[in-house]
Amino acid sequence: MPLATGYGRESMGSAQSINEQSRLFFARAAAEGWEVAGWFEDKVSASSYGRKKGIVRDAWPEVRANLTEILWLNESSRGDRELSQWAAFLEECRDGGARVWVEQHERLFDLRIAADWRTLATDGVDSEMEARRISKRVRTGMDRNVREGRTHGRIPFGYTRRYEYVRDEDGKRQRVVIQELHPVQSLVVKEIYVRIRAGESLKSIARDLNARRIFSNSGTEWTEFKVRSLAIRPLYMGKRIHNETPGKYIIPGETILNDAQWPAIVDETLFWIVYNKLTDPSRVTYKPGGAKHLLSLIARCGECGGPLIATARYDGGQWKYICRDKSCVMIGKAELDEYVMFEIIRFLSDIDNYSQQSDNGQVQGMYAQIGEKQAARERLGEAVEHGMDPVIAGKTDKRLALEIRELEDKIREHTIPSVLMDFAERCDDVAERLEDMTLAGKREIMRAVMEREGYVRLHRSPQGRRPGTVPAAERVSWAA
Repeated sequence: MPLATGYGRESMGSAQSINEQSRLFFARAAAEGWEVAGWFEDKVSASSYGRKKGIVRDAWPEVRANLTEILWLNESSRGDRELSQWAAFLEECRDGGARVWVEQHERLFDLRIAADWRTLATDGVDSEMEARRISKRVRTGMDRNVREGRTHGRIPFGYTRRYEYVRDEDGKRQRVVIQELHPVQSLVVKEIYVRIRAGESLKSIARDLNARRIFSNSGTEWTEFKVRSLAIRPLYMGKRIHNETPGKYIIPGETILNDAQWPAIVDETLFWIVYNKLTDPSRVTYKPGGAKHLLSLIARCGECGGPLIATARYDGGQWKYICRDKSCVMIGKAELDEYVMFEIIRFLSDIDNYSQQSDNGQVQGMYAQIGEKQAARERLGEAVEHGMDPVIAGKTDKRLALEIRELEDKIREHTIPSVLMDFAERCDDVAERLEDMTLAGKREIMRAVMEREGYVRLHRSPQGRRPGTVPAAERVSWAA
């Protein structure tokens, strides 16, 4: 009585498929009089474009350990759809003397017989060809979805989906996916963008959402990473993303953005402000030591250029700002905070400071140019299919990618800093709004203003005047 081992492989995530294969194997073993040595199953699709597994890579070592004389497969494609692996498997069977029963053919194959080897080898060619056809159909469908801005993948936070069935041109019934705004989550998404633009940290946003019992679609709590990942996804401005390498985020110089079929939650201006803020390489994502003072490590010494720090070691524990590096200068903390805050409020309250900083029409024109160049990159593929030299197309694509990056750099130069956008839109109650901000938010405002107007530099009191009698306004200069 020959020893037989069965090998089942899942089809498209169907547990029923493996169960059915198991039933067929044991029925065949009983009918042919085989002694069952074992049953192996693999719950992953046999597609050569899925996770790389198969009979050679999975079960064959264990099959050989059982000294199996017959290996049962439901179909040849259940062994492996990658031709090289299937050929290696056939050679193993031929050299080891094992025979293969293929239920699809309802017969036993001896790989030492040339005709039997040829039959199964041809099955391997057919299986890989079918895998390639399926892969091409999937890629074609994906490309069409990108061009038409259709939905894909899981439902993103902020949206909901409903389904309708329509008839196509051939009268076939097709399911249409309609992605709509979630009545509650979409408001949370908009809130996240606004708070990031206003300078609030990702950690504080995540902490607040968790405290309010607002969780992600997976039911888990928010983290800094999750908030950032949400805020840099173009789908929230109504754009469908396409990358040469798979991904859901923008890859500079590679990503193509198409208008999506779903409604935007935020406008493009707000999205790009937040995106540029979060992807800026110079962005500081930590607080060294945890800042507790308004100007500590922001204001600078006018004598040596070192940063000012806050200390309470002098004058009976009174807080002072002092030059960290050489102790060149010192001033009362409250006095300098009050003076600098007054100047910052005055700056933010003047609408002319924003109009000089940004030409919104020019920025919008740059965005339009980026869209045109991205569309031109997309058309290059079709041009190659119609006879364009691939080498020329490749050079053109690189040139367009470089021009897009240059435009993105110019946008950053001409755009009002994201943390100042709220004040640019309404600058009549600056003092009250600054008062309501956290210390971290105020410090970020300070940095944004000083990066343009120059940093606060504290100088020594003039000779002949007693320390503490010279007002801060006379000791401070603003310089880069």
